[in-house]
Amino acid sequence: MTKEKLPMAIYIALNVVVIVAGIYLFLDMFQVVGLGTVVSFWMCLILPFIAVGLYLLSVIQRKFFGLDRFEKGQQALRFPKIIFILSSVAMMWYANTSHRNVVGVWNTVWVATTFFGIIILIALTAIYPKCPDKLRVLCKSAAFVIFGGCFLLGAFLSANLVLDTSEPLVTAHRVVSARRNTGNGPGNFFVTIENSAGCRMTLETSSTIFRHARDNLNEPIYMMSRNGAFNITYRRLALVGDGPGGIERLR
Repeated sequence: MTKEKLPMAIYIALNVVVIVAGIYLFLDMFQVVGLGTVVSFWMCLILPFIAVGLYLLSVIQRKFFGLDRFEKGQQALRFPKIIFILSSVAMMWYANTSHRNVVGVWNTVWVATTFFGIIILIALTAIYPKCPDKLRVLCKSAAFVIFGGCFLLGAFLSANLVLDTSEPLVTAHRVVSARRNTGNGPGNFFVTIENSAGCRMTLETSSTIFRHARDNLNEPIYMMSRNGAFNITYRRLALVGDGPGGIERLR
């Protein structure tokens, strides 16, 4: 491989690793944090900065040393952009506060960031081709700010799960109802539970827990609550046993 093609190969390799790590986070959404989750999180967090470092190195080489071994301009910058977008999407999805049953201000922040970010990006995409050259710089800057905000928020909320060392609080409840929200996609499963004091709570859960709850109404089920690394409490339902959703794996 020639020296001219080596940087592009490195960029492509970084993209591939981020894609694999992102897919793992997508599939691991309702599972207990394991080694694969931790590795995938750090890959999505660190590799975008490595890509930016390579780009800055190419700029320094061209400007101060007259070397041209790295791709020029937009071609080199395109790869860090893609990596940041992929990492942002993966971590925002993994940290989805609805899936984690997070209540309060952080749930509002996550929803607002996701909703307005998508709306603004669609608007920027629509008006960018029609913009004068001077406004195109502003559109690009706005897009960078949106993805930067999503990346930082996703990294923060994902780290709240991945770096959490608090002890789980497990409480017994009774299954009241189970429903599937087909209007928002195939993955939205909700179970309503009730504690001994009669207080009810509806939690989003995995398909495994949903099916168990649906077939075992008025039977016991367990809720696990953890403080989170940054004191953002999240909750999930679990069953007795040591399977993927088992209570033994939470201890």
